Amino acid sequence: MKSEDLEQRWQQQSQEAFHTLAQWQKEHPKATLAEIEAAIDAQLDQVRARIIEEMAQAERETTQQGPRSCPQCGTRMHQRGARTRTFQTRGQQEVNVSRDYQSCPACGYSFFPPR
Repeated sequence: MKSEDLEQRWQQQSQEAFHTLAQWQKEHPKATLAEIEAAIDAQLDQVRARIIEEMAQAERETTQQGPRSCPQCGTRMHQRGARTRTFQTRGQQEVNVSRDYQSCPACGYSFFPPR
């Protein structure tokens, strides 16, 4: 995905979060500072997780290479197909990242780039 497309998506996601917060504020006119902070954090955590996920996927598309040399023994790594991993960000939001899993036929070392 092009950086212009990503920027547009992030702006849209941010606008949706701000719209949700504005609606929340109307529904909670007497919210405490702690409640306001929690509502804002919840929205920003979601936007942050999507941006992380999209940046990681965009990085994959622009830097995807064939097998690399094993960092432990120097043997050419074998591609083992695409795998998806799920990570948790701050705010307990899930981020899914897909990468081509690679392993070394000589020493068994394997990794899920980027490392």
